[in-house]
Amino acid sequence: MLSKRLLITLRDHPSEMGLKTLMRFLAADQAVIRAEAARIWFRIPRNDDDVVIAKLMDDAVPSIAVALLKQLGRHWSSMSNLRRTALLDLLANQAKSPAIASVLFVRLVIIDRVEHFGENPPYELLTSLMPHVLQSLPASISFIDGRFANVVEEAIRSGCREELLPLLRLWSETIVKRLKSSQLSEFELAIVDLLVEALSVESRGPIIEQLLSVNDTGALMVFISWLIKYWDELADVERSAVLQKLLEPRGDQRWLRAVVLTSNAPPPTLLHALVGRDKLDLTTAEGRHLLSEQQFDAAFYTYIGWPQPLWWYATHHKGTKFWIKAVNDLASDPANPLFEVALAELMRNPGADLLAAIQTVPDAALNRVFDSLAAHSRSGKLYERDLVSSF
Repeated sequence: MLSKRLLITLRDHPSEMGLKTLMRFLAADQAVIRAEAARIWFRIPRNDDDVVIAKLMDDAVPSIAVALLKQLGRHWSSMSNLRRTALLDLLANQAKSPAIASVLFVRLVIIDRVEHFGENPPYELLTSLMPHVLQSLPASISFIDGRFANVVEEAIRSGCREELLPLLRLWSETIVKRLKSSQLSEFELAIVDLLVEALSVESRGPIIEQLLSVNDTGALMVFISWLIKYWDELADVERSAVLQKLLEPRGDQRWLRAVVLTSNAPPPTLLHALVGRDKLDLTTAEGRHLLSEQQFDAAFYTYIGWPQPLWWYATHHKGTKFWIKAVNDLASDPANPLFEVALAELMRNPGADLLAAIQTVPDAALNRVFDSLAAHSRSGKLYERDLVSSF
């Protein structure tokens, strides 16, 4: 109780805490006391406290690491470079512990939040500490909520570039390791755009090469989708690597090519290499004739994002005119094996296209339409009144 009262008093008067007093607090058995004492100590500029930093180097307790990180974030601008380096080294050393790495991770990914780190967060904390954190994190760590990719994007917006190389390299290595045992979401795979925006061709080249070497179909679809989006910013060697991947004799080749075929603006170079045309300015019938049945179907499913995990990879609904028209045409053609699938796709956003498709369906196939409507109505609200009136 005495320690608690003293710390409460010193919290408002940190300059009154002397080195001897601090060292006594740091000798306490309770981690919460040591953490609060460290937090108070680092609230104001200090000098000649190497003994404190040395003591904390061996005190791998999550609450102490969090206290140090908060003080670094709040007082970064008022600290000398020497002081910043000393505390960063301290936290980097503590991050060798998986437990501390985990608590630092969940706080570093919100460094862009004003309520936590102020209007001008020191992204040096992210670029300096996150590589050490990633090295120590357990393989089960998930980036599924998108915060990690978002904070890296914010760091780039703030002006960070090549200093992100260690972080991005380790993120790539983490992706490759996790793909061996897990199915990753688009959030966890959203690294390519950050590589292109932050790094030079020379720096990002080995990382992109590593990503394209994985043997996971979904991950490759995501990587290729992003590389196509940034096609004009890629170097010739990077474009060549994408093309070579698409030309590999792989069992999943049609799915990788489907990403190109359904892109909003497929690079003419890739299209020509795959289908002998620079544009998909075709009718649906012409497209089915140009592509193999397997390739057309793979591209169709990629475009609509069904079945899972195609939706999770966020490579769907790129707004390609050819595939928008193809969905409408196939939803009007009961003879096509994709008829029900195309009809279900139009039911996602019922409107004029769905009504027009139903009105062109031959009478003999109307029972199939009703079956599809009934199946859809069981899974959510439906618009039966408007649709039934169209028959």
